[in-house]
Amino acid sequence: MFIATRPLLTRSWARTHTTVVVCLIIISITFTWNIIALGGANLILDGFTFDQVEPEVQGGFDAQAQRAGTKALPLTYTLSWVGTINALLSDFIVVWRAWILFQHNVLLRYILAFLMTANVGINIVDCILIDVQINTENVGGSIVLDWVSDLLSLVVNMCATSLIAWKAWKHRSFLVQAEVHRRTRIENVLLLLIESGAIYCSIQAVYTALTIVNTYAAVVNLPRFLLIVIEAISGVAAAWYPIAVIILINVDRSPVVETIYMD
Repeated sequence: MFIATRPLLTRSWARTHTTVVVCLIIISITFTWNIIALGGANLILDGFTFDQVEPEVQGGFDAQAQRAGTKALPLTYTLSWVGTINALLSDFIVVWRAWILFQHNVLLRYILAFLMTANVGINIVDCILIDVQINTENVGGSIVLDWVSDLLSLVVNMCATSLIAWKAWKHRSFLVQAEVHRRTRIENVLLLLIESGAIYCSIQAVYTALTIVNTYAAVVNLPRFLLIVIEAISGVAAAWYPIAVIILINVDRSPVVETIYMD
């Protein structure tokens, strides 16, 4: 986090730099809280198994498990929200990069804005329904909006990454016409955004596919361990994807959030 923000802090505090720094700080805070909340909830839920079961008159094992679940609820409620905030901020940064590249294309900007707005709305509704599901103790499988929100986030990232790839292709075509055969610094930045975006989209695609399967777990019995691993990878990727890209771009001594476009 410090490595990513240090080059930004040494520059003038323009609106774009300020926005990126704020996003990185929020991502760092929510990612840290996600680890704390997940660990704390698991400790509370698992703690009762190491305690001596109280007499049957007090409810026994089931009652102790229920009380442990009730104690963990405040932490459990926050898990979906912090993960969603990380994913949405990561999506926002990707969309913002594509937005900057197409300053004079109003239609594409409207499409990006619509997709991102729908993405935010669906994810908020999904988090609310997850909290309701937790409160009603209906925790078997995924709800439909889980995979819908994941799929929409994937569409947003694929659209933004594809637009960046198109801009890179136009830039390369322009250089070929100008008989410039060496790779420029701008082209290196665009290629880095495309490659990192493709990797992130691949992780999202796998996670979305598994979420869809888990939604209909009555038909397909998906190993719980596989879901946990992919969910953890997806969460880490959402938090570290924008940070890693900023670090790599700065290592190449290229601008992080400059306006790079050609019409």
